[in-house]
Amino acid sequence: MDDTYSRLLRDYWGYRTFRPHQREIIANAAQGHDVLAILPTGGGKSLTFQIAGLARGGLTLVVTPLIALMEDQVAALRQRGIRAMAVHSGYTTAQVIERLDSCIHGHFSFLYLSPERLRTEPFIARLEALDIRLIAVDEAHCISQWGFDFRPSYRQIAILREQLPGVPVLALTASATPPVQQDICQQLLMEHPQVVRGEFSRGNLIYGVRHPRDINAAMLHFIARVQGSGIIYVRSRASAQEVAKILCASGFKALHYHAGLSAQERLQRQERWRKGDIPIMVTTNAFGMGIDKPDTRYVLHLGIPSSLEEYYQEAGRAGRDGQTAYALLLAEEWDYAFARENLQRRYPPLAVLYRVWRELMAFLATATCHEDRYEFDSQLFRQLSNLDPLELRDALGLFQRKGWISLEQVHLPTLWIRVLADRQTLDASRRRHSPRHVLLQTLVGNYPGICQRVVECKQPELASLLPELGHQIPQLLAQLSDRGLIELKGMSPSCTLLLRGASTDFPIPPIDRQELEADYQRERERLEAMIAYAQNSHQCREFQIARYFGVEAPLRCGHCDVCIERKR
Repeated sequence: MDDTYSRLLRDYWGYRTFRPHQREIIANAAQGHDVLAILPTGGGKSLTFQIAGLARGGLTLVVTPLIALMEDQVAALRQRGIRAMAVHSGYTTAQVIERLDSCIHGHFSFLYLSPERLRTEPFIARLEALDIRLIAVDEAHCISQWGFDFRPSYRQIAILREQLPGVPVLALTASATPPVQQDICQQLLMEHPQVVRGEFSRGNLIYGVRHPRDINAAMLHFIARVQGSGIIYVRSRASAQEVAKILCASGFKALHYHAGLSAQERLQRQERWRKGDIPIMVTTNAFGMGIDKPDTRYVLHLGIPSSLEEYYQEAGRAGRDGQTAYALLLAEEWDYAFARENLQRRYPPLAVLYRVWRELMAFLATATCHEDRYEFDSQLFRQLSNLDPLELRDALGLFQRKGWISLEQVHLPTLWIRVLADRQTLDASRRRHSPRHVLLQTLVGNYPGICQRVVECKQPELASLLPELGHQIPQLLAQLSDRGLIELKGMSPSCTLLLRGASTDFPIPPIDRQELEADYQRERERLEAMIAYAQNSHQCREFQIARYFGVEAPLRCGHCDVCIERKR
């Protein structure tokens, strides 16, 4: 049937058929119904709200937590001739206002926002003038305190719904237990929501758990047998670096990845892995949302994830191309004790929380503040407060999870750039119009001598010269550097801190003891379910995961390690 949805799919994406459940989700949302869509990782969630938005017309507001994911989707839509833009912390207030005004004038079909942007003055002041006809909420489990990745900023979406009555919401997630599903619908004020769940089982993904005596030897043996790209998840930054060293020393090409790397370094490493230059990425859970490499042949976990939700999402990044892939968890006995201890550290004693909060308020009282954001030097704060580094880390982590503060890395760097491309390459570049070549020509045309020596370039200056590229500039610079077209130095980050619902005049944190205890118990139950999965060698792996998510599944999948052992 060649209806509106099929025509949009064919004309913009070049496909003739939808994946399972996509049409049902699109039709319900396009017809004005609230929808909760639960599709597995790689199941085509973004296409559902994009086609539904085009079918409804006007402006589709997309709420998503990751800047990199926003920019990737905006770039992909623009390549298909669909007008889209993103607004996030990478832009100045003037740039945000300019972009929102363009949406008011009907110049765009999709506006991507982080949930934090929903409470900013430029957005609130223009909300009524925006012709919003669909609200898409990506990673919707983040709105639920019952979920494994609760983010308080997502609660702002409920306020948005009250201001836009009659505008349908399409909420999307890859993993949600029945309590989380119910909470998502309640928090988003959904009226008679249509709940669509995709196929849970993926016959090409083989789950397994092993408890080897030598976890590194087991890892090397597995990787030697399974060719292709893979992701190895570890539990700490130090482990990421150490495991990558072990792999390289054993003849494998591997990189480590974690949130402590600069944004430029993370982008470079992600790009090298995506292109296949480096087949193995060793990472913390910082390498997560928005990662899409269909030919990933395995996801290997060293140690115990904090929940089955986290494990299921991360494991699901393997085998999106439909070919055989592996999700293997390797654990030693001490990993279980470590996981439990790590959970306890996430909830420091009340005395520690009070002490860190008082020191933080005193520090911020003398810090520079711009538009409710404080310049925050974490190293200086650690030195002046004389607090235990681990207690400080754990307390600040809890303050962020509860939404009392928001820490944000910002890049206001001075860059030092030299163009290395020869004249022939530059001449060829002038005939191309991709963002990368436009940036290269902008450097040559606006910075005299940049082809002969290293020249100082301000990133805000580059952004003003190329406003249409915006937050893509660091990634594009990294790509030019990777290709040997420029020499690039700089990109050192700084940090800002935003107080939420508190003031430096109040040295007492907004602690609710019962709420903290309830949070701890929920996390403990999720961790114990993860541990039970890893230690249960008698029930089918897929059946265990399906039961946790409240999904009916056969008692045996036939291809996990437990089922294979039963056949012997």
